[in-house]
Amino acid sequence: MKILKIVLWLPIAFMAYVVYNSIMAPIQFEKEKEHRYTQSIGHLLDIRKSQIAYKAINGKFSNNWDKLVEFVDTAEFTLISRKDTSYMAYNDTYRMDMLTEEVIIDTLGFVSVKDSLFPQKPSYKNMMNIPDTDQKFELKTAELNKNGIIVPVFVARVKKIKILEGLDKQLVLEAVDAFDVKGDYLQVGDLEQASISGNWPKYLEPNFKRAN
Repeated sequence: MKILKIVLWLPIAFMAYVVYNSIMAPIQFEKEKEHRYTQSIGHLLDIRKSQIAYKAINGKFSNNWDKLVEFVDTAEFTLISRKDTSYMAYNDTYRMDMLTEEVIIDTLGFVSVKDSLFPQKPSYKNMMNIPDTDQKFELKTAELNKNGIIVPVFVARVKKIKILEGLDKQLVLEAVDAFDVKGDYLQVGDLEQASISGNWPKYLEPNFKRAN
């Protein structure tokens, strides 16, 4: 009789496990997915900060990781003071005193890019690395012609399927097709339009605080 009871409980226990796993597996997957996305987004945000600074000083974006890191390490922002002023001055053409407007720009000093953007820790040194892998984000630059004006653009990206590698294959395929992050890539910037935005929802960013 005891053997019979054990035999009867085995399929019940198995079915309970199957039901529990079918409920918990997607929940655990979603937590891990968000964790991996958030880690990668943290790197992409560092890349964006560095690229904005690079363009501000060099007039274009960098397409080389080593040069971008070296730039953050060594470059400096110039601090300036801009003041509009006006005064009366003699005009030789009209032979009379006329109001003259002038912009006075003074250099106040310099501050390092590294200290400005990364005062707490040098996270920029590994911003190019996809977390928990031995691979790097794809980095590309281009120039767009907007009504005769040349606009530099860049993109840093990684395929979502690469970030989720090693997880349940069916759930990965569903996550890749999901609309929380549009497209096949997790990325910042765009080569098709002048944008430095990321394609992820705000709640996936590091240090995001959900409303209670």
